Formats: sequence, C-alpha cells, structure tokens
Amino acid sequence: MNNTNAEQIREKRSRLFSWVIFFILLSVSGFVAWQAMSTMQQQWTQDGGVLRVTQLNVGQGDGLLVQTPQGNDILIDAGRDRRILSEIGTVLQPWNTTIEYVIATHEDADHIGGFPFIAQQYQINEWIVSGRTKETTVTKELHAAQEREGVMHVATAGESIAIEDGVSLEILSPDQDVPAHEDINDDSVVAILHYHDFALALTGDAGITSENEIMKRHEPIDVDILKAGHHGSKTSTSPEFLQWLDPEIVLISAGQDNDYGHPHYRVLHDIEQYGAWIFRTDKDGRITCETEGLPGDVQCSRQYE
Repeated sequence: MNNTNAEQIREKRSRLFSWVIFFILLSVSGFVAWQAMSTMQQQWTQDGGVLRVTQLNVGQGDGLLVQTPQGNDILIDAGRDRRILSEIGTVLQPWNTTIEYVIATHEDADHIGGFPFIAQQYQINEWIVSGRTKETTVTKELHAAQEREGVMHVATAGESIAIEDGVSLEILSPDQDVPAHEDINDDSVVAILHYHDFALALTGDAGITSENEIMKRHEPIDVDILKAGHHGSKTSTSPEFLQWLDPEIVLISAGQDNDYGHPHYRVLHDIEQYGAWIFRTDKDGRITCETEGLPGDVQCSRQYE
C-alpha cells in the first residue's frame, strides 16, 4: 500500500471517529437537557403545594389560568382573539402542550374568541361549558374546536368536579333544571375552586339576576378571591353578593380606556367600602396570586408595579 492510500484511509477513519464523537455528545447533551426539563417540571409540581391563579391581561375580555400543585392547568375563558396565546405563553412552561380543563363560562366573543387559537396550540382534555349556546361566527369556530378533541362536560349547579387531591370545582350555576335566561350572561358557569382552606369564585359575566338565584340556592361561601362578574360592570357584583362571598381580594379583567366604562364606579366603591383589595388588568396588567391552601396566605403581584 502506498503512502497516498494509507493517508486517505487515516483521513476517513479520522472523519468517522469525529462523527461518532459528535453523535455521542449530541445524545448525551439531549439526555441532560431532557433530565433538566423533567427535574424542573417535578420541582414545579412539587413546589410546596403551591396553587397559582393568573388573571391574564387579554384586554377587553376575560381569561384566567389556574395551575395546580400536581400540574393540572385550568383555563377559564380565553379573551376575544389570539392575544391569549402570548399571555398564556408567558405563564406556562414551554414544554407544556396540554391544558387539562377549559371552562367556557358562556359564549360571548370576548370570553371564547381565543379558544380556537388555544386549541391549535394545546391539547385540551376536557371542556366545561354552560350548555347554553348561540349561533355566531365565533361560536361556530368554538364548536368546531370542541368537536376535534376533548371531553364535553355540561356544568350543573350542585355538582362537584374533582381536579386532583385537595382541588375541586363546586358548580353554583347554571341550574340545568330551569329554562335558559333571556340574557346569556345569566347562564354563565359560576363556580368555586377549592384548594384546602383557599377558595376562588369564578363568575363569568353572571349578572345580579344570576347572583340572586345562587344566593337562594346555596349557603354563604367565604372566598379568598373573587373574579368580579362582567368586567366590573354595574350589572354584576351586587353589594349583597359581595357580602355573601366575603372576599379578601377582587380581580377585575377590563381593557384600558374601554368603551363600556368598565369597571363601574359603583362596583369599585362597594368593594373599597367592603375593605377588599382590588387588582384590575387595565391598571395592573397581568395579576398573579399564589397560595398553599392555608388560611390568609394568598400573595398577589402585578405585572405593572
């Protein structure tokens, strides 16, 4: 064998060895990255039993995300457009592509318009809906997304939905045994999310009519956080309902300088007089509250401090 052939063989072996080393390093780095992501995910799901509530800043609409200690995600409404994707993308871990529960409180566009975009990016395991529907372009897109994947669950007043150990949804409205209201807002899904000693009231756009019916059907419920109905409109959050729920914190989702006058001064005045803390997306941006389910341990922070 001449020197030229021997040199060519050595070069081929050298290149082959380099490729082998490259693929070994690539495999090892991929495994290390996967382990790191798995560890981070475990740390989140075991993070001292913390439950996180995020009022998303979706403009003149509504969207709220609950992240449970065991890693279940519950998205309540999704705003009116694709803005929900950037908002939820800042909160969920990048490797998280599943939302376990979605609650469409009612079929107004400013609450459900973002769901078709969510359904394109995330797997949805279960839809919780009011069962009251209407035909619009937006609702047709919603129904198409619901048909593609996920179990449909029609919320019924009086039922309790187990999310995980220590976390459940108590449905207060709608009452499926009575006719639908003329105003679809009053058929919103209204629920209490319980986590040990912590309680969060979710109200959709339920108006005073719905609030009065709920108070007649149920005993008073002390909650830590109330998500104010209908963006703080004067048609919701009556003084009686406020007292019935006895919240320490009130979240209001409304767009900056919106055309509806949300939140209404009457509602703000009543909450201030009652002594509850007010957080509102038009002033504070995205709002995050955390709790370990202990009495009085809720801590909230604003996007715009």
